[in-house]
Amino acid sequence: MSLSHPEGICTRGHRFLIYRLLHSAIINALLPCIPSPAYQSYRTFSRKSYDRQIEYNEGQITLNETQASEKIKTAPGELPAPGGIGMAVAIDWGLTVQTLLTFILSFFRPSNQMIPPAFNRFPGTILFFVVALLFACIFVLLGEMLRRGHNWARWIQIIFNAVLSLAGLASLYSLYQSIKTGHFWPLVTEIILVIISPLIVWRLTRPTTAHWFKAVTVSEARRRHGGRWVWFIALFAIIGGVLQTFAAMSR
Repeated sequence: MSLSHPEGICTRGHRFLIYRLLHSAIINALLPCIPSPAYQSYRTFSRKSYDRQIEYNEGQITLNETQASEKIKTAPGELPAPGGIGMAVAIDWGLTVQTLLTFILSFFRPSNQMIPPAFNRFPGTILFFVVALLFACIFVLLGEMLRRGHNWARWIQIIFNAVLSLAGLASLYSLYQSIKTGHFWPLVTEIILVIISPLIVWRLTRPTTAHWFKAVTVSEARRRHGGRWVWFIALFAIIGGVLQTFAAMSR
C-alpha cells in the first residue's frame, strides 16, 4: 500500500524502539538502587509515553491511508462510463450510408423516383450528388465529434434524435396501414425512430454521461472509443444504413 512519507514514520518508530531497549537495559542495571515506589511510578509514566507514541504512529498511518484512498477516488482518469455514444454514432454513420446508397441506387430504378424531377437533367444530377455528399459529410462529422467527446455534439445529437422520435410517433398510423396491406419494410424505420432514438436521448441526458463529456479530453475519448469499437460501430452503421435504404425505396 502506498502511503505518503512512510520513511519518516518507520524512522521515528525504530528510533523509539531502540531508545526503549537501551532505556530498559539501563533501568534493569540500576534496579537494585531505585526505591520500589519510585520505580513503579516511573514504569507507569514510561508505559503511558510508549502508548502515546504507538497511538501517534497508528494515527499517522491511518491518516495517510485515508488520504491515499481519497486520491485514488478523485483521480482524473476515473470518469463514470458514458452511455448512448455507440448507438448515436451508429445512427449518424448509418444515415451517411443511407444517403450515399440512395443516390447510387436511384439511377438503377426504372422510374428514377428517388431523384426529384428538377434534378433529372445532367446539371441537376450533379447538384443532387453535391447535396447528398454534403449531408453525408455532416452526419459523419457529427458522429466523429460525438466519438471525440465534444459536449456541443452531444446536445446536437439529443435534439436531432428527439426530432426523429417525434417523427416516428407521427408515422405510427402509416405503419399500421402498411402492415395491414402486408408491407413490412416501414418497421425498420419505426424501430429506429420510436425505439432507438428515444433510448439515445435518454442515455445521452444521464448525469454520468453529461459529467463524462464535461470532464473528458479528446485523447481520452478517442482512446476509449477506438480500435475494435470503431469497427463494430461501422459494421452496425452499414447494416442499418442498407436496411433503411431499402425500407425508404420500397415505399
